[in-house]
Amino acid sequence: ISVLDGKKKVFALGGHERFEVPMIYKKTAQVLSAGNKLSVMDLESYETMELDVPEEFKGQLNPEDQIEYWDAEGIKIVKKKL
Repeated sequence: ISVLDGKKKVFALGGHERFEVPMIYKKTAQVLSAGNKLSVMDLESYETMELDVPEEFKGQLNPEDQIEYWDAEGIKIVKKKL
């Protein structure tokens, strides 16, 4: 099951084949503003960025809330509210 979109994926390779696995970093951020997109600040690097708001979080996130987001090879997605 894909961590990015939640859809089931089928991937078959021979036993001797090699494949790449993406690195996923779990990070926390503070919401600066909420609307159609979230403006958030990473709590470690203080980097600000805009993230899409997943359907399950629409209307639930407010400024000063903390979230967990995942950075999977440059693709950043909101995973949960802390």
